[in-house]
Amino acid sequence: MKSKKGKRTAEKFLHDGIVMLEKLTEAQRSFHSDYQTYLAKEREKLLPEIQQSLWRVRTENINFEGGRIVESIFAGDPLNPAGSIIKPPGGRFNFGPISSFFTRFPGLYCASNYETAFAEKFQRRSNESEGDAFSGSEFSLCEPGSFSYNRVGVFMETVLDLRDSEKLVPFCEVIGKIHPSREIGGNWKKRFKTKKPLTTIKSVDQLVSSIFQSDYQQWPTWIDQPSNSQWLGLYAIKAGIDAIIFPSCRNESGYNVVVFPERIGKQSKTYVKLLDETPTVPKDRRIVDSRSAPGFVSNSFEMANALQPN
Repeated sequence: MKSKKGKRTAEKFLHDGIVMLEKLTEAQRSFHSDYQTYLAKEREKLLPEIQQSLWRVRTENINFEGGRIVESIFAGDPLNPAGSIIKPPGGRFNFGPISSFFTRFPGLYCASNYETAFAEKFQRRSNESEGDAFSGSEFSLCEPGSFSYNRVGVFMETVLDLRDSEKLVPFCEVIGKIHPSREIGGNWKKRFKTKKPLTTIKSVDQLVSSIFQSDYQQWPTWIDQPSNSQWLGLYAIKAGIDAIIFPSCRNESGYNVVVFPERIGKQSKTYVKLLDETPTVPKDRRIVDSRSAPGFVSNSFEMANALQPN
């Protein structure tokens, strides 16, 4: 990402957010939930402009080689995106089971290398691990909780590349038109006992900070609303974008890709495929493309429903 200032702001944003949430009363959390609902409705009114702002900064026809770590339960099906919709609140750029008001959609996440994949999956460096990664064919000898690293090749027909924060400028200009209503602004001052006016995101630095929080699950957990990055993923899909490339929040030298399987239609050239021959993976599950994507999507929901925590 080009903006160093945005990176510093992200750390401060996360720290301030955690401190604030720890102090929130039930009434204040309720306010934030109502406020986020209001903002979502206001963005819906601007949806055509939002779609255009993302579409016009898209990048086309990008090849990517990296990897994907999966746990033993996905040993025979490492390209299944069910993991992104099993546990609340989902992935950074997709909706999981947040609440009954939001429809889940899967994301297939891959990392630029093993170190990044490990850091994203386990939130620590790979050299801090007590074990090793196994290939898919070795899983029959592994203990529960083991994982495999699967090399993948990805071709993306339309991409939102967030490694350059300037790509968010048009989107930021559109959502910058949204202002809190007088009623919401009054409730803000009353519930938080402050004279400071309630404001929305107006700069790219503020937007970058909110999208790349290390703990993006914070807001969905506390107020049952998607995070800003998850909303961005939804708007990217609505804009006709197949995938998002974004810097890793866990490994500064790495980056990630999320492909949206539901976007891979009959005419799409986008695909994700395993680069290594893995005997434990059936041939029809080694590539997600225009022919196989519908099956991967439906199967991901079936598996997610079966494994859904009570």
